[in-house]
Amino acid sequence: MLGADIILEFCAVVGLIAYGAAFRAAQPAHYLHRCLAALLITLGVLFLARGLHSLAGAMFFAHVAIAAAVILPLMALLCAEAIQRQHAPGVAKLLVVAAPIVLIIWRIAAGQDPSPHNLIITEAFVLGGLLANALWVRSRLADSPSAEDRRFGQFFVVALLLALPFAATDFQNFVDLPVRMGAMGALIGVYLAVWVPTNGLRFRLVLLQLLAILVFALILVALGLPWFDDRDWTFLIRAWAAITGILLTAGILLKLSADAVRRRGNRFIEQFLACDTGSVDSFLSSAAMLPPFSDMQILGVADLADYDLAALTADLSGGKVISLRALKGSSTTTLQEQMIDILEHAGATHLCLATESPARLALFTSGPLVDEREIGPQVGLFARTVALIAKMESSC
Repeated sequence: MLGADIILEFCAVVGLIAYGAAFRAAQPAHYLHRCLAALLITLGVLFLARGLHSLAGAMFFAHVAIAAAVILPLMALLCAEAIQRQHAPGVAKLLVVAAPIVLIIWRIAAGQDPSPHNLIITEAFVLGGLLANALWVRSRLADSPSAEDRRFGQFFVVALLLALPFAATDFQNFVDLPVRMGAMGALIGVYLAVWVPTNGLRFRLVLLQLLAILVFALILVALGLPWFDDRDWTFLIRAWAAITGILLTAGILLKLSADAVRRRGNRFIEQFLACDTGSVDSFLSSAAMLPPFSDMQILGVADLADYDLAALTADLSGGKVISLRALKGSSTTTLQEQMIDILEHAGATHLCLATESPARLALFTSGPLVDEREIGPQVGLFARTVALIAKMESSC
């Protein structure tokens, strides 16, 4: 049981940290996003402390986990107020602030053997508080100030309602299962957050993805049954939970990685459009400040004295881009061998024509901070822009 619990909890920590970092980088810093960040941090602390408690057994981590759990209704209420742009009833605010203080003190005073009443009241407060927040937001959706607020409120409600059944398994006074699945509920919420399209809540598609992950994990467990004939059903549930947690975390990380690539492309376009296009030289200077082109090298006539510069200029005219990988992947001519030599001597991966008169080549390098799949199109845009600016200059 410990193994499955720990895997799920640390998967949740990884998913929450990854989503939190991406969320902070992509979203403007206003009140709602600060509230959501506080909720993510609270969940991360909860699962990290629980995992460390399972590993080390120190009561300090248990107390931290309980403290994080009982303030979840407060964090959820702050998010709910920000989504609805209105205050919750004063009694609800007082309850979610005062109750955690009482419950934390009571739990610490109980030590390692809390009373059944302590456990039941704590569990009822956490689950009831989260459910109440979901129902309150749901009841106010029709009065949302905008369609965007309404969609965000729908997402908040669905994420909470989907996570609650899994969270209930953490409290064995309510649901007695061989593994705590509250971390899986958090992973499902994060999965929804990263996979729901920004142009609308297409929940059916995302829910089908979630169902496919749950079924695929079950299939993997079934395939392993011949090797675990002596195991009981509790082992199968633990194995299914651990595999599902790993698959959900992988899905979250893959989507966040794809989103990061798309955002980098968007930022590059914005920065590229801001370059000075008054002349070829001013464009080259400003383009060199862009991250993909920070290692750009400009080779002039003196640098290319040993090569057939006229043939190179004619072949590269019109914004053509040459990559070292493409040159080495096919039979080469004498001119292409010269290009390979130029690229290898400079430690570069791509080249294009910077200017025709005087003849200059621009060399670019894909490295740890520059994805080779991205730099090709980026250099192509650079080469076509240089050719267009040169054409405009010659016509003036």
